[in-house]
Amino acid sequence: MEDLTPAMRQYLEIKETCKDAVLFFRMGDFYEMFFEDAKFAAKTLNITLTTRDRNKENAIPMCGVPYHAANNYIAKLVKEGHKVAVCEQVEDPKEAKGIVRREVTRIITPGVALDEELLDAKSNNFIASVTWSNNAGGLSYMDVTTGEFKVTEFSDEGSLLEEIKRIEPKELLIPEELSRSKGFTELTKAMDGIRVTSQSSHNLRYDDAVQGITGHFQVHSLDGFGCSGLGEGIKAAWSVLRYVKETQRGILPHIKKVTPYYPHHFMVVDSMTKKNLELVENIRHGAKKGTLLGLIDKTKTAMGGRKLRVWLDYPLKDVSEINRRLDAVQELLGEKLVREEIQACLVKVYDIERLAVRTALNTANPRDMVSLKDSLKTIPKIRGLLKSFNSAILKGIYLGLDEVKEASELIEAGIVDSPPVAVREGGFIREGFNRELDELRAIIRDGRDWIVRFH
Repeated sequence: MEDLTPAMRQYLEIKETCKDAVLFFRMGDFYEMFFEDAKFAAKTLNITLTTRDRNKENAIPMCGVPYHAANNYIAKLVKEGHKVAVCEQVEDPKEAKGIVRREVTRIITPGVALDEELLDAKSNNFIASVTWSNNAGGLSYMDVTTGEFKVTEFSDEGSLLEEIKRIEPKELLIPEELSRSKGFTELTKAMDGIRVTSQSSHNLRYDDAVQGITGHFQVHSLDGFGCSGLGEGIKAAWSVLRYVKETQRGILPHIKKVTPYYPHHFMVVDSMTKKNLELVENIRHGAKKGTLLGLIDKTKTAMGGRKLRVWLDYPLKDVSEINRRLDAVQELLGEKLVREEIQACLVKVYDIERLAVRTALNTANPRDMVSLKDSLKTIPKIRGLLKSFNSAILKGIYLGLDEVKEASELIEAGIVDSPPVAVREGGFIREGFNRELDELRAIIRDGRDWIVRFH
């Protein structure tokens, strides 16, 4: 360590906190990788491997990517099942006394990804966790991009394994001792591409789980969520929530509830039957084309596509619920012109669920804001078209739609119609929205005149 530069010592200290991740270490206009990370990244990303201090006998391997192109490289690593830690300069180099302070600001894994390049618009991106104790298994899963957070329990390992296959999580958190069992070893082999993250079960106690979850939701108990009777499920839910909090480096304001569910309430289609019937993936290529989902998916929005996929994965057994859906379908079929108008509106709706989450997590860009505004502005017309329907589902949608006028009006007033993608490019705040900003822009535009007036 004595021979290392201050920057390299800082790098190693930060790397120690995220050993299982490829560390993107910000240095000026580049993210640099060093040592074993550099060797691995250079090979995986097909970029040049070089060294620091080439004349030294034990030169440090390194490679780097431009910061403005980093997302593409990160996406490639994550799609292949790897974990990436992004370390930023958190102070101005000009003001730093000594080495620039750096911190890991986000950790990206296959199950905790927010960038569009890493997501399938019409599929959920689940991270799941399992626990097992005293012949009972807990299972919880979350889609960080939509806020969906569910929990359940099983009394036999076979049913638990089948449910994991049905969910198809991109990442699975699993206790170390369970990861060595035959059933879970075969599961991870069968689920090609899934990232398995082992965890110590010693750090997962029921009392801690209850305290952690109630603390997040700021409630006194879990009774209001219907989870009070769950034991292993609560531990699994806390495992997911805690892991996501750690990767996002902060609170998760969009995770507002945890919902218990019971697979026996739905028709269980085991993974082999699902595969042979080609319900959502064809046998030859694993693609959607040629499947039942591919045939019936005429949805106009990404949100609708995800909902349809869930309905196929969890077919209803409750006759009254089935009839509720059929009543809504019958009404829509009988109103062809209104239905087509609703479809025309839905074509203009972007993925509000994921846009809202990126906004809540402060990762949205200016174009995301405009997309959100345009989507919200379609709601009044959609509500008006739904007003005449009487079926329970359509009436419920009508009553539940919030136009959120204050949000769309604020975005309309503050952001230009065609902003740049990146915040750092500037120029996306509308003239007249902020007086001080307008004055600064005038100084930049008419600098010479301003100097004359100043004197």
